[in-house]
Amino acid sequence: MMRFAMRTLPRFGPERMKELERAWRRAHDERGRKRLQVLRLVAQHKLTAGEIAQAAGVGRWTVFNYVRKFQEGGVEKLLATGYAQRPARGRLDAA
Repeated sequence: MMRFAMRTLPRFGPERMKELERAWRRAHDERGRKRLQVLRLVAQHKLTAGEIAQAAGVGRWTVFNYVRKFQEGGVEKLLATGYAQRPARGRLDAA
């Protein structure tokens, strides 16, 4: 019988909590709002990763992925799309 170690959710320090709450008060698209919701649930430490995943409509590993992104780069990295900005099409510059 294999046993798996349970991953625990981290506790965020006061500065990270302030950053998260400031971001929550700003307007975000649905994707960003969901990511912030997941992190707020993690910060409350009342639910397990599985319960948070179910409540937010994401996978359990997605919860840990969002936590990792937030820990590595704060709200900016959490909300980053990962897509490079494309130049506008159909416009010619003066050069």
